[in-house]
Order: sequence, then C-alpha cells, then structure tokens
Amino acid sequence: MSIIERPSPEDFSRSPLYYETDPYENDLANYTGEDFAFTQSFIHYVDALRTQQSEPENLTDTMRTRIQKFETEHGTNPDLLVAADKMREVVGGICNEATWYLPSETSEAERLMFTEPYTSVEKLKPLGRQIEYFIARTLFEEARDNGKDPLQYFIRKADEEHRLYEQGSNSSYYVDSTNDLRVDIRNEIREAYERDIPLYEKVYEAFDELRESSDEKPLEVYLGRDGVYAYHGRRAQAVVRKILENPRERAKLKESGELDELAPRYAYFVFNRPMDNASYASIASQELMKEYIDQAGIAHEENPHFFDTGFVGSIPEAIMRLMGFPSSEVDARIHLLSARNDSRRVHTLVDNSHEIGAIESNQKDELSADGVTIDRATGEIEHVANPTSPATQLHYLVFREIIFRHFWLKEMAQREVAEPSDPEEGQLRDWLQRNRHLGQSGLNIVE
Repeated sequence: MSIIERPSPEDFSRSPLYYETDPYENDLANYTGEDFAFTQSFIHYVDALRTQQSEPENLTDTMRTRIQKFETEHGTNPDLLVAADKMREVVGGICNEATWYLPSETSEAERLMFTEPYTSVEKLKPLGRQIEYFIARTLFEEARDNGKDPLQYFIRKADEEHRLYEQGSNSSYYVDSTNDLRVDIRNEIREAYERDIPLYEKVYEAFDELRESSDEKPLEVYLGRDGVYAYHGRRAQAVVRKILENPRERAKLKESGELDELAPRYAYFVFNRPMDNASYASIASQELMKEYIDQAGIAHEENPHFFDTGFVGSIPEAIMRLMGFPSSEVDARIHLLSARNDSRRVHTLVDNSHEIGAIESNQKDELSADGVTIDRATGEIEHVANPTSPATQLHYLVFREIIFRHFWLKEMAQREVAEPSDPEEGQLRDWLQRNRHLGQSGLNIVE
C-alpha cells in the first residue's frame, strides 16, 4: 500500500483497538534508556574497582574516569564491591550447576560457556557477565518501583542471595522459589534444555526443508507472545549462517545477493484474539488490522508461513483471512507444535507436543496486547501491551539468552566440523545451502 493510500489516524480512531498514544509508555516496569545507562555505569564501575584492587598496573584512564564519575554522582561505598563479588559467586554457582541439565551431545564450547562463565565463547559475551547484568537491572528496577535506594537495595539482596547460596538452599531440581534467584534462574535453564530446545530444533528442521524444497523461500512468521523464544533461536541461526570467515567469499556473495539466501527470512509479529474479534466489528478496525499486517512486512509476495504453539491455528488463519489468502492455502502455511488438525502440525513432529501449556505460560516481557498505536517517530503501527514486572522480565531475559546461545553455538559447531576446505571456489555456499537441516534433528555431529 502506498503512503498516499494509507489510512490516517483519523480513519483508525473509530476502532476500539486504536490508541492515540501508548497507554503504557510511562509504566514503571518499562526498561528505559536511563535505566540502561545506570546499569551499564554500575557494571563498568565495579569492573574498574576490581582492576584497581587486584591489578592496579592495568587501570586505564577510562577506568579512572568511570570510577570518579560514578562516585561523584552516587558517593563512595566500600560495601558495593563486596556485594558485587558476592553476586558474582552466586552467578558462577548458577552456571556450574546448570551443567546438570545439558544433553550428552552438547558441544564442548557450549559446556565451556557454563563451566567457565566469564570466558567468551564463539564471539558471544561471557554468560556470567550477561546474567550479572540481568540481575543488576532487575534489582535496580525493583528498588526504583518500591522507592528504595538502588545501590543499597543491591547490597542487601546480594547478601541475601549469597547467604542462601552458601547454605545450598532449595537444591532440588524442581523446586521453585520467589526468594532464591539462584534456584529460579537455574530452573529456567533446565526448562529451556529439557522442554523448548528439542521442540524448536524440529521447527527449524521443518522450515529448512521448506526452504530447500521451494524456489520461493518462505518468510517465517513467529507469532507473539508464545512464539517469542522460537523466534530468538531462529535469529541466532540466521546470524551465524551469514558469518563467513573468508572476506572475499562474503563480499562476493553479498554483491550477488546470495548471502541473504544462506539464512532463513524470519519475523516476529504480535496478533491476538481481541485483534481478530475487533476486525469483524467495523470497517475501521478491519482496515487498521490490514495496515498493521502490511507494515510488518507480511505480504503475499513474501510467501509467509506462520509458527504458533497450538491448538487450532485460528490466529494465523485470521491473519491470512485479512490478507485475502484462499482457503486452499491456509493449512499448508500454519505450523503448530500441537494441532487438532494434523495438517497444521509441524511435520517433523510425529505427535502433538504435550508441553504446550508450559510453553504458553512461560514468563514473557509483556502481557497480551491491548491494541495498536502509531509510533510518532517512525509512523509505523505497533502493538501496545502492559510490561510484566521486573522479576518476571528476569525470567524472560534468562530464558531468551539460553535459547539464543544454544542455537548460536550449535550452528557454529556444525560449521566448524563440516565446512569445506576450499571456500574460495564457492563450496562453502553450496554446502550451507544443501545441509542447513543437519543437526536440527538431534543428530550429534560434534565430538
């Protein structure tokens, strides 16, 4: 749809789905740029203090500036580094305990990510650093929401978590706790490996087969919120597949456009039952939803195929109805983990998954969307949803991180083992295109 043809906000205003402004824009649970800057400055400050204490000869001018700036703004507190070190010990314990849940075929690099959590593995930031950041972010947000001093709150919580860690509390595999971050985070990692990852491997295998069996490469649309983790795992695969070590080969493929063909095309799109229901209520709502789909880049010519968890497939069916797809094409474009209609189930899954309820109830960073608004900066239609609490977002961040890292590392391991020796002749491109399905079915190709 051209800009001239696009409806105006006035046209949309008759729809119950349309918001002039995002009603949750100023919600306290939103993680803002200011929150990010504070957390980053804290992490850098602690790093500089550690260097100053243990390796003063390596303290750079940048580190000195960071120490001075942070202490000028927030004062000096000797307990802060002690608390950060306690939290680091807890995070190290989380990562090492998580090795209990790794499948036997897990690559050495992926195991190393947990056993040496402050070592960078395959271009990824150290896992321990990421978890430290997630925890600090969460505690600072909780402090802000409760009117407490964020640094004092961090000190208190670090002491509590470290005491629980030393006591070895709640060490059962399946115990949940609202007071023990170590157990909560460890359980998120367990669930990712035992439940989600095996299913998503089957999903990506099915989509890879679809890509290779057709000249019209599909656009994989992962429907939110339940498809958010599958989306991030696929995103990791896609990035790795376009990383070529040989710069001449990469430049050649990029110039020809073939570099983009090595990886799947994918999108994340939020569309829910209220949106479907409202599209029947008025012409304004129907046009709003059509434009919302269009601006997300989901068009006929993109050959969209939709992933959702289950059971009926009514949401992807509603999207295709608004797009005008013939009913004869609908079933083949729906890919569910569990489906009443077998033709809509991910075909690499022999049976319906029994984990759907757990996946759908897993923690997310936002609640179900209430409607849409127009972004004032871009002019694009975006969904609006109430953010979840900082503690819930921590679960989401950890789960998303583990899913992304697993598929990144598995893809890197495949390439290192099976990559041809002469990429200059284009063999790398050919191998990648022919063998994208390998490893997704659970085949262990890593020693």
